[in-house]
Amino acid sequence: MLGGPAPFTLVAMQLQSDYQIRAASPYTHLEEFLVEILNSFAVHAPKDRRLVIKIHPLDNGIERWPGRVSRLAANLGVSDRVDVIKGGDLGALIEKSTGVICANSTVGLHAIQAGVPCLALAPAIYRLPGLTHQGGLNSPWTPTSPRPSSAPW
Repeated sequence: MLGGPAPFTLVAMQLQSDYQIRAASPYTHLEEFLVEILNSFAVHAPKDRRLVIKIHPLDNGIERWPGRVSRLAANLGVSDRVDVIKGGDLGALIEKSTGVICANSTVGLHAIQAGVPCLALAPAIYRLPGLTHQGGLNSPWTPTSPRPSSAPW
């Protein structure tokens, strides 16, 4: 994945119990967040794009994200392009990705700092024009979507 030729978009998971998810997001459960992203990916992403879903480092495994994601991706016919990882160097993942999608995670701040496009799907203090992608979830998959630096997503 990191060393492979296929470009990938990074999805940063938060904890289901995170107050930012419970009180400051449109999601009652993070599966809704994943379904929204996977549906968009299945329809709009180029066939050579991969999706890497990084589980939060403090996730306790109760939600069983790898199995859930596997089933959701299989139902959409994109299992061969979706990876779920636990661990890994966050900085390296961000740097090598085409962009980062999160709900309202602090990972978004890391992406901004690294100059990598970020799309926050829930209210976040950094979700501002010029800092994050404002084009909506379906637009980051296309190579012509604007980055804050005017380069393609």
